[in-house]
Amino acid sequence: MNTDNRKRKHNAPIASVIKDYQNKKSGRVVASRKEIVRRFDGLDWEYQRQILFAFLESGSMDRAWAYSQLFAHWDDCFIPVIQELWEKSQEETLTRLIIRHFPVSFLRENIERLGEKRNYAFLCQRLHGEVGFIVDETRLNELDLLKMRVRSGRRVTCDDARDMFFLLIYKFCKGVYGYRAWGSNWEGMDDTMEMLKRPIVKNMLSEIMYLGMGWGHELNQELHEWIRNVSADFKKKSSVSCKESWVTDEEEAALREAEKSHCHEHIPSRYTSIWDTYDCNMQRLFLNDLEIRHEMRDVFSVDDRKKDISFGKTMEQF
Repeated sequence: MNTDNRKRKHNAPIASVIKDYQNKKSGRVVASRKEIVRRFDGLDWEYQRQILFAFLESGSMDRAWAYSQLFAHWDDCFIPVIQELWEKSQEETLTRLIIRHFPVSFLRENIERLGEKRNYAFLCQRLHGEVGFIVDETRLNELDLLKMRVRSGRRVTCDDARDMFFLLIYKFCKGVYGYRAWGSNWEGMDDTMEMLKRPIVKNMLSEIMYLGMGWGHELNQELHEWIRNVSADFKKKSSVSCKESWVTDEEEAALREAEKSHCHEHIPSRYTSIWDTYDCNMQRLFLNDLEIRHEMRDVFSVDDRKKDISFGKTMEQF
């Protein structure tokens, strides 16, 4: 039951509110903006479209709000204005909008400009299966590599997923992927090392969870146990700690380096004995190694299907 019986002001006609927002001399731009944002989700599409065009023609903060709404309220009528804005600024959010909603023909013509950094992974998701498009796996991080191989129908075994997880952790240890260790606090409730709490690590574990004929869940548990053991061992052995909410840059750097060194020691030697000989900038070498491990397991496997759910225990040396 709603116990708030305070009298509320009646909503003004939305057409009038939009008009006041567009008239920069009305003296009601700020109030109209708040009213529009509050009522937007309940409006008819005719008014939503009018509002989005108005916001796209306004300042950067209003454009940013319009971009966020366009992910859910897209219509091809916005293509010309979004393209014009992108040509001028190439803002990150605009790039994501284009990759998600623009015609494939436009994406193919602008692969290089659209595919910088992790946007390349999103571009691959749209273009996969298109005639002539070949995924450059050297441009994908380990999470996106796993996702792309699964979505393309490529056979991914439990051992393959484990390899990619440890390669991700290895890249953190070698500084390929940066992070800050501000949140590490052994006196808090979460004793997990800061490196192993990174969003990409959590997302990797979530992706693994749903792989395979049951083995994804088992591998997820196995890797969570590895994380707990490594973190507990670090807490016990490390002389570097972060007990305060705020630390100096030197303290944070020392903790981060200690974490990286410790995790590297706990990555199975069947990986580090090979990967430590590689230049971390040469992603092709790591991909080749993953492929060799995959092929070697197939050679020594009598029944591939049984091997896929054996959690990699029979050929763990590869």
